Amino acid sequence: MCCNRPVDTFNVYRKLLDRIDVDVVVISTPDHWHAIQAIHAAQAGKDIYCEKPMTHTVEEGRQLVSAVRRYGRVFQLGTQQRADDHFRRAVELVRSGKLGKVKLCRCWIGYNPHSGYVPEQQPPKELDWDMWLGPAQWRPYRPCYHPFNWRWFWDFGGGLMTDWGVHLIDIILWGMGDELPVTVEAKGRYYPDSFYDVPQWMEVVYEFPSYTLIWHQPPPNPLPLGRPGHGMYFEGDKGRLFVDRGGIVTDPPDLIHEVLGASDFRLPRVSSHQREFLECVKTRQRPTCDVEVGHCSTYVCILGNIAFRLGRKLRWDAQKEQFVGDEEANRWLTKPYRKPWTL
Repeated sequence: MCCNRPVDTFNVYRKLLDRIDVDVVVISTPDHWHAIQAIHAAQAGKDIYCEKPMTHTVEEGRQLVSAVRRYGRVFQLGTQQRADDHFRRAVELVRSGKLGKVKLCRCWIGYNPHSGYVPEQQPPKELDWDMWLGPAQWRPYRPCYHPFNWRWFWDFGGGLMTDWGVHLIDIILWGMGDELPVTVEAKGRYYPDSFYDVPQWMEVVYEFPSYTLIWHQPPPNPLPLGRPGHGMYFEGDKGRLFVDRGGIVTDPPDLIHEVLGASDFRLPRVSSHQREFLECVKTRQRPTCDVEVGHCSTYVCILGNIAFRLGRKLRWDAQKEQFVGDEEANRWLTKPYRKPWTL
């Protein structure tokens, strides 16, 4: 049935959260808004679908996890790859030992973009610039910030590392049993004279308890397996596996057809990412990419950016969610909010 009712719009999101006829919210604002809006939604009794990255800092992520649990809300992060059959098949093969012992993983994506100088302008009449900035530090409007290129400025986003990295690293973490890193180090290069904050390229090496993960930007040359563009790669002592949104490639080729045994790791199939979330809203079950999962997949990417910006190897205590013996690095786990915004 067609509904001709006009769509209600709000300049102040709190007015939407106050509505008793709203049960679920979708948060698709810029990254620097995700945490505060999601926490307020949980406090208002709304279930939450949030685009990735889940938060802009590690501290925001832990506070959002606490809020979702405290108020008993259903939360799903927008890591839609987890719903695809072939991604679930890849994770099953890795976690069932079909590659043998996996000691090395890789993921890759292309270069960050760059831009020349963009002068200040008056914001468009329809844009409330102060509200768009919200908790971020104030700065004059430039058209390179809104509506999309905010991703390339540290105050608002985290480059491709937190844009695509959450998708890619999320699958690696899932396949490797949700281990968390113990060290992270990064290198890279800035574009000369680019107005954007993010580097041209970055390579990040994470050491986990049982394996190493390397983030490549751009893709490694030559590729170990699979296709350029983007991808996730697992290397074991009995075989190798590459997966992207186009499918799975294995070495040896027939490894993809391995039959899972009764004791192997298995994942249920879902009809769609969106349907899984809506079913969880009804049943009150946790979706595949619940808030705790989303927090870990997001903060591993954030750690990569911190290591690059500080220019040194960092040790990580996953239980405390702090760097070990590095107070300067720990200050990067949170950020000041512009008044009157607070978590």
